[in-house]
Amino acid sequence: MKKIPGTVDAVDVDPITRLVRIGGDEVLERGDVVVLETPDGYRLRSAVFQPKKPIGTFLLLHGYTEFIEKYGEVIEELLNRKYAIVTFDWRGQGLSDRTLDATSSRHQRGYVEDFSHYVDDADLVYQARMKDLPTPHHILGHSMGGHMALRILEERPYRFDKAILSAPMVGFKVNLPLPAVIQLARAMITMGRADEYAPESTDFNPDDPINLVTSDQERWQRSLEYWLEEPRLVTHGITWQWLYEAGRSMRRVARADRLARLITPTLLASAGNDLIVSSEAQVELAQRSYPITLSRFPNAMHEILMETDEILFDFWQRFDGFMAKQS
Repeated sequence: MKKIPGTVDAVDVDPITRLVRIGGDEVLERGDVVVLETPDGYRLRSAVFQPKKPIGTFLLLHGYTEFIEKYGEVIEELLNRKYAIVTFDWRGQGLSDRTLDATSSRHQRGYVEDFSHYVDDADLVYQARMKDLPTPHHILGHSMGGHMALRILEERPYRFDKAILSAPMVGFKVNLPLPAVIQLARAMITMGRADEYAPESTDFNPDDPINLVTSDQERWQRSLEYWLEEPRLVTHGITWQWLYEAGRSMRRVARADRLARLITPTLLASAGNDLIVSSEAQVELAQRSYPITLSRFPNAMHEILMETDEILFDFWQRFDGFMAKQS
C-alpha cells in the first residue's frame, strides 16, 4: 500500500489496506490501495487501477451494499479500453469505516446522517487520488452510486467530461409516493428509531440469500463469495435514517433548478426488470434533462453491470459508442 500525505498508516487500519481475493480476480492485483481520512474522522478505502498509456480516467461509484472487489470485471473492461479507474468504498460500506458501531449487532445496517457526506467523501477521493491522473475525467455510477454521480454532476458541473449512470437511484420501487416515504421515515426518526431497520430490511442471512438484482446466477454467486470470505464487507438492510436521507436527496436532484445545472453529456442505462429502483422515474428524469441520453435494457435486472454476457456485450457496445461521440 502506498503512503501519501494526509493518509493513515497501514498499521492502524488493517484490514482495509488490502483487497479481498477469492480467485479468478487477478485484475485486483493491479489495484493501488490507499486509506484516506475524512475531516469528520471516517477512514475510506480507495484504489486506483492504471493501464499503460491511459486515455482518460473514470471515477467509479458503487451502489448501496457494494464494495471495490465486486467491480473487478467492470474495472477490467475499463482497463482494456485504456482508462484509469479511481474507486472507493463509501463510508458505512465495504471495508471503509462503519457509520454505526462496527463491533455491535448494528454493523450491517445502512446509516448516514446526510447524503451530502457521500458527496464530501467523493470530493476527498477525487482531490487525493484522481485530480492529477490523465484527463479527460469521466464518472460511472451504479444505483446509489448513479444517484450520487448525478448529484455531483449538478454540484460540480465542470469536473467531468462524460457520465454513465447504471440504473441510478432516482425513485424507489415502492407503492408509496416519494413524499409519503419521506414523511413516514421522518416520523420514525422522531420516535427515536433512526438506526432501526426500515420495512423488509434485515441482516444478511448466508443460509438463505435472495437474488433480486441480476439474471446471471454465476455473477451473483461470485459477489456472495466475497461476503463469505470477508464478512466485514457486508452491508445489508437500510435504516429509517438512510431511507429518509435517500428520499430527501432524490427529491433534491430532481428539482428543476438542479437539473438545469446538469451540462455533462450523460448516458443513463435503465433496466427493464428492475426490482430495486424505479425505471419509470429514470425515464421521467431523462425526459426533463437535455444532456441525458436514455438507453433501455429491457431484459436486464437492476445490476446491469453484473448481468448476462449477452446484456453486458450490449451495454459495452453502447458505452463505446457513447464515449466515441464528441462532447
